[in-house]
Amino acid sequence: MVENIPEIALVLTYLKQTGGDEIVKEAAKDLYQWVKGKLVGKSKATLEALEANPEDPELQEAVQKKITAAREADLIDATEFKAQLVKFHDLLALNDPQWLQQYKTIIKDSKNVVTDSELKAGGDIHIGDKHETHHHHPEKKK
Repeated sequence: MVENIPEIALVLTYLKQTGGDEIVKEAAKDLYQWVKGKLVGKSKATLEALEANPEDPELQEAVQKKITAAREADLIDATEFKAQLVKFHDLLALNDPQWLQQYKTIIKDSKNVVTDSELKAGGDIHIGDKHETHHHHPEKKK
């Protein structure tokens, strides 16, 4: 499972779409209202801004910080929060797996992240950017 904000963004993105499974939408509303009820002031306002635009990475980061602060202040019980996220995710996977897979693909494509995959590779493997300078090519003279 992903960290809190992608899951909250997942909840809000599911709510924002037209259509979708009604049971999952009801669970998403309940989870969102639960989190919203735990936050106060600017934290609540930031969450509401994320509700309007759940795919905004800056809002996602801001809400992550607000949720972390609320957990540290014991406004949000971390164990209960995780349990609610897992419950929502499992319900979504059961009732609307196609939408979930499409959402995960969008996230992977936008962040170049691969999850839930078994990778096999052989030979000379390099992960990440690699910058090479080839000294055997003569420099062009002007």
